[in-house]
Amino acid sequence: MGQESKIQYLTFGFLILFIATFVIYITVRRNNKQFINELNSTPTITRVVTTSENPTIPQIKECTYEADPANTSVYNSKAIQTVSNLRWFRQGDPKSQTVGGAASSPIVVCDTLYFSNWDGYIYALHANTGELLWRFKPEAKPVESPTFADDYIYFGDAVGNFYAVDTKSQQEVWRYSLKTEKNGRDLFGSRHITSSPIVYDNTVYFPDNSGYLYALDAKEGNERWIFEKATVFYFTQPAISEGAAYFGDDDGTLYAVEAETGVEKWSQKFTDSLFVQPTIYNNKVYVISDDGVLHALQIGDGKEIWNYRYVKTDTFIRVDISSVAAFNNAIYLSGTNDYFLDVLDSETGKEIWKFQAESWVETQPVITDNVVYFGTLDRKDDRRSFLYAVDINSQEELWKYKIISLGIRGKPFVLDGALYFSDGVGGNLYALE
Repeated sequence: MGQESKIQYLTFGFLILFIATFVIYITVRRNNKQFINELNSTPTITRVVTTSENPTIPQIKECTYEADPANTSVYNSKAIQTVSNLRWFRQGDPKSQTVGGAASSPIVVCDTLYFSNWDGYIYALHANTGELLWRFKPEAKPVESPTFADDYIYFGDAVGNFYAVDTKSQQEVWRYSLKTEKNGRDLFGSRHITSSPIVYDNTVYFPDNSGYLYALDAKEGNERWIFEKATVFYFTQPAISEGAAYFGDDDGTLYAVEAETGVEKWSQKFTDSLFVQPTIYNNKVYVISDDGVLHALQIGDGKEIWNYRYVKTDTFIRVDISSVAAFNNAIYLSGTNDYFLDVLDSETGKEIWKFQAESWVETQPVITDNVVYFGTLDRKDDRRSFLYAVDINSQEELWKYKIISLGIRGKPFVLDGALYFSDGVGGNLYALE
């Protein structure tokens, strides 16, 4: 190749490189502009106000809270067929721990929404407006979502305290300190409660990160019983039905104990850890093991009826996010490390249908009035995730709501034609209607 040919060749190469660089620049600029426009279009943030600042906040009506001790994730509420409005939005920043950043899934009781916050408070907001009613600060950061029963909210903190707070007086009623001397094992390092509590028949149940499951009198906070395994560090949140509590551990064992006494009825060992709360439905126990298998067991003796492997063993597994809902003889399975919500026959484990989303399906499905709701987790780093509503009868999408966040991990909550959820990553709280 002559000198002139080399120069022409290099010139052509630089020209191609310049064109490619220019195309990449224009593409990135356009995508960034689109992202900024979407971010700027986020609805106006509701200002945090106190009751004294706004004395016209409506009075909270008297009504009951629909608990779900069996963890079927089915609620008696009107379905949201279309999203007509973002009722309110509260922005949070988990890095700076600003007020309004929801660290947990919200629960709604009548007109009041409760959630734990990155800044170390339990908050009570007016569900219709997002305005602050009151807040309570425990000794340390609250862990997981609070639970409501008979005017009390129950929750644990990161240093081993468990609280009952009266929602009418906003005062602490009682506090229980964990008894174990075994060191806790997880990201917090200290011993603490590891899940939202369950209230059943005037007893509140919760596990810690040291291998203990506690049952306390819900009104007084007195111990009723403690279930302990020396070689275990983690118990799941229990599911409770017909006088029995079912829960798993990090050693891969599922337990059934008498809810009143804590006496073990049976146990079943699996090949991998159990990190997800079981579900009780139609005289069966459904539990997910960390190797990506959903198991269906007989409720009486723990004998396995069928299992369904939904994660290949050679893929990256985050099964601790997986969870199920149970409705109309079907099991709705999320967290399958793909873009699908799987729907299985509850008796046989055979697939009935599946729905494909635009990103990974991660949150526990919630079902109301023949509509299933679930959130997705971004896996493309484009900060676009969705909350879906799918009609169970037609198996078709009713609507989806896009948020600018890495994902939705908090369980949605549906009540009286409104849907509330936290993105769980950006610390934002949403109310749709």
